[in-house]
Amino acid sequence: MIKQDPLQLLADLTLRLQEDPDNADLLMQRGQLRYQMGDKNGSWQDLQRALELKPALMASITGEAKTPERKVFKMPKN
Repeated sequence: MIKQDPLQLLADLTLRLQEDPDNADLLMQRGQLRYQMGDKNGSWQDLQRALELKPALMASITGEAKTPERKVFKMPKN
């Protein structure tokens, strides 16, 4: 597996978003990357916009997922 440099990945996502600024999936990816890189404000802006465009993405943030049997479960809260 090839690991891409986080800064290069951020630049690539930003470039793609310049061409397609309302792409919620790209905003979600960049928001998650920004969070991992410590840019909490930038992350919040991207994730908030992604959810405005595509509310169904909330499931990927809240820990909800579907098992192969199609049962929905939530991650336990601490």
